[in-house]
Amino acid sequence: MRKTIFLSILLCLIGALYSNAQIERKELIHFDHDDSDLKPEEKSKIESFIETLQSLSGVNLRIIGHTDQDGNPDYNQKLSKERAEQTLEHIRSLGYPIDNVEIAYHGESHLLSQSDSETSKETNRRVELIANINDYSTVQKVFSHLVHENQSINVIDPKKENHIELPKGTKLNIPSHAFEYADGTPVDDAHVSIECVEALSYADMLMHNLATQTEEGMIETGGMVNLSANANGQEVQLREGKFIEISLPAKNSKDGMQVFTPVQTGEVITWEPTNQSVSIEEYRTKTRMTDVDLSPLLDYQPVDRVVPTLHFEEMPPMPRKKRKPYPPSKYVYSKKKYDEVYAKYERKLAEYQQSEKEFNRKWENWISEIRSRTALIRDYRDSLIANKLNKRLAISQKRLEDNIDKKPQDKLVVDLFGFIYKPVGKINLNSDFLFKKAFKHQLKNVQDHYNLPEYNDYVKKRAGAWLSSFSFIYNRMNSEINYAKCGRKYCDPYMDVMRTYVFKTDRLDWINCDRFLDIPKEELTNLEIANADPYTKYYLIFKDIKSMIVPIKSGKVAIFRNIPIGEKVRIAAIKTEDNQIHFDSKDMIIKANQTVAMDLHVSRLNDLKEALGD
Repeated sequence: MRKTIFLSILLCLIGALYSNAQIERKELIHFDHDDSDLKPEEKSKIESFIETLQSLSGVNLRIIGHTDQDGNPDYNQKLSKERAEQTLEHIRSLGYPIDNVEIAYHGESHLLSQSDSETSKETNRRVELIANINDYSTVQKVFSHLVHENQSINVIDPKKENHIELPKGTKLNIPSHAFEYADGTPVDDAHVSIECVEALSYADMLMHNLATQTEEGMIETGGMVNLSANANGQEVQLREGKFIEISLPAKNSKDGMQVFTPVQTGEVITWEPTNQSVSIEEYRTKTRMTDVDLSPLLDYQPVDRVVPTLHFEEMPPMPRKKRKPYPPSKYVYSKKKYDEVYAKYERKLAEYQQSEKEFNRKWENWISEIRSRTALIRDYRDSLIANKLNKRLAISQKRLEDNIDKKPQDKLVVDLFGFIYKPVGKINLNSDFLFKKAFKHQLKNVQDHYNLPEYNDYVKKRAGAWLSSFSFIYNRMNSEINYAKCGRKYCDPYMDVMRTYVFKTDRLDWINCDRFLDIPKEELTNLEIANADPYTKYYLIFKDIKSMIVPIKSGKVAIFRNIPIGEKVRIAAIKTEDNQIHFDSKDMIIKANQTVAMDLHVSRLNDLKEALGD
């Protein structure tokens, strides 16, 4: 049993590595002996490296400081930190967003060369810039970065009865002697490899092109599972009269569920009912836990940020191009006069060509000044957010400490959920005023020639996205508690009784636990996407029912048909271009015969995570 679980986890991790392939780019920045200041040539290397990243989405950047082996280890640890921080500050000054930049420093512990020669020491005095760039070449590859731990491979002995638990809590009960080859020969001579995919979240469904639609109407899903099996390199099937029992975790169980099987409709898989009913079973979780070590949460200390004072000199005027001279016409002048006019034209052309070089230099300086001032405003905003969250975190930690002896520890950890997933909220930014202050009378020119970031006084992003290291500690601890209480990573911490949907299948394919939504025709309507882009994928995600549908598309027309009036929904639109995510989402309540326009813009993966949060 232990071997089966270990192999399942190992293959699951390997699959994740391959499905979420990344491109790595690396740059080494070198320093003088016992110095953390950036040399001009090293600054240029940083600027070139960052310039290649500016136009890309899905970049995870790490900054790692190092020293040579001279001096004592404690001093070198401090020096490597200073080098990494100096590099981070220069990157910040270039206007590059540093929300997701990781910084580390190893002192003299990671030498590239062990030699004591000066050349080797110069090699070791470095900062590594390592950029891992996600593959966003297609929409499906974008979705693959949203999905975690939903695929696994389990190797079993088919001669025995097998019980398998999948990463997201689905359980399979497989009877002995259940498999046969295509020719009907029983599989008793080899181990069987069971490949499993769980689609319990919207991200899972998007990844595998699954929609909750049938020819008879919309359905609500309780979960989807895909099973396949092979032995000796051959695909195998279930023997006649053999069934696999499937138990899906049911956070909010619904009556009327039945088993559905797949129908391929274009790119998307839809479903047809089998009329096989699904039962709901209950089991009680373990009692409340009182032996959880909360010190990692209590001891966490966020980095204090000093809110900078914004002071801007007069913004330089926007450079203007000289008008290019045109050669004179031979038909207007006499030959003598033409030669004089042409000589004058050549002088003006030479002046124009020289001015072009000068203009390019001035333009780069002007854009660089915009980036620098924008970076200062971004830093000001980030500092406001960090200080607000630090104060909120301190209050949460104090509440946690005060209640250690009053509540079970697992309940205290759950109480922190509100802090992690609550939006940052309102900050006193007034970005319009700050941009006017930064660019003054040049603001219109700046807006016409540079894409200024949009900063709102209300920050919708969750607190946990800003305090990523604290979120990591919290999520790890919460997962450990869930495993101890109910035997899986995901379970409802407020429920002492867990429910599962239980059904059987005699086929290896996608198997769904769904139910029809019984809605009168007069309460159904259509929703149209205005000026739909044929290269954009559109999804309608329901908030109060577990359902997601795709539109019928024809050219620039995309229509979601037969959807219930009055339902709260989120429309999501996504496409990829030049390895960038273009995305937009809108929340609305369905009314009769609506039309909605989507405005796609370059987005980060976190924007999709927020929109699909389920």
